[in-house]
Amino acid sequence: SCCRQPYILGHHRALLSVRAEMARTLPRLFLSCSMVFVSCGMARSLQLATSAEGAGAVMIIGGVTAPSEMCLTAVGPAVQLETCKAAVASGDGRELWEMQPGRELRHLRSGRCMAPTTAGEADSPVGLVDCNVAGGWDLQGNGQWKHGEFCLDQRGDAAGMGNVAASAAATATSAMNPASHGAGAAVDLDASSMWMSRFVGGAAEELTIDLGQTHNLDRIAISWAFPAQAFLVQTAVSPGDWADAYSATTNALRRTSIPLGGRAASLVRIRMTKPHPLLGVFHGRAVYGIKSVSVMAPRMNTVMGRCAVAAAAPDARDKYFAVAATAGGAPAAEFGALAEAQGQSVAAQASLGAVLAELAGFVPKLAQCVADPALLAVAPLPSHVVDRPERLAGDSE
Repeated sequence: SCCRQPYILGHHRALLSVRAEMARTLPRLFLSCSMVFVSCGMARSLQLATSAEGAGAVMIIGGVTAPSEMCLTAVGPAVQLETCKAAVASGDGRELWEMQPGRELRHLRSGRCMAPTTAGEADSPVGLVDCNVAGGWDLQGNGQWKHGEFCLDQRGDAAGMGNVAASAAATATSAMNPASHGAGAAVDLDASSMWMSRFVGGAAEELTIDLGQTHNLDRIAISWAFPAQAFLVQTAVSPGDWADAYSATTNALRRTSIPLGGRAASLVRIRMTKPHPLLGVFHGRAVYGIKSVSVMAPRMNTVMGRCAVAAAAPDARDKYFAVAATAGGAPAAEFGALAEAQGQSVAAQASLGAVLAELAGFVPKLAQCVADPALLAVAPLPSHVVDRPERLAGDSE
């Protein structure tokens, strides 16, 4: 079905060049749809053009071998590969680009352009910069995209997102039992283990994960055993360079998923400042506990490579194809409305969390209210509340 899409290539000689590339690669690989379309396109309406200029909104599909179609997207300042399905499902326009008259590739959502962050250097990361200084892209007949002397390429073992916190080095300010509940238990991929702090005495507790190298972080997910009601997620490229990525003061969830917007970091820290009054209690005393932490980031980094070297890659990671994404109009106009709706959803969740936190503070006092004959006569509480008052707070999973 993908062969029915109006793909756009850089030159009239693209068909023969890419078919030759397929003949070289096909015996060793299964190819993604973005390359297979060239052969079936002869029998369908394949659009060849001298440039992608004027095509309107396009998606840039990578030829790299992967279980699912991969698209170039921009999240924050970073340009990365992620599955086209996930990118479209995000609804934020991260996958939409437009070729400008000077052949700059403009990201519709941000209004910035894709370019090497260090011009004229091999292995330079690719990101979003001001379009006035971005420079143009030259779409080659073999599917490569050239900028100056170098071509768009990828570094990494495989396409897609991966958990870069898996089995990473982790430390914590305390542990109930370092042997069985140490910091490493939060990243050991064992569902039966967990990190657990000592009983909380007022000071903040911290769990720090060293990712080993700098990644463009997409999302962090925390599965709590004993949730913090108030906590921070912080990131850093180097020790001591901490920046807040997220803060919560009314958390009542056992699972927390937080977008990180592509920020670059090699260290992640969860700083817990207040335990949940009901869910963060063990044997009647406040405690923090985390079953698992996953930090998702692209397993490949988008860089500029030497064109000849990139072309020798066995998985076609240096090939990219522009695909018309809309029939027309201004999809960017919809991003603001979506962002506003997302903001309202976050605000509503925070408001609900505040109400739950306030209720949780009253729950321990319910037994005293039940003992008052006057209150009992007016509105007796259900037996399940008297027996298990923590049920008012709910699991909130």
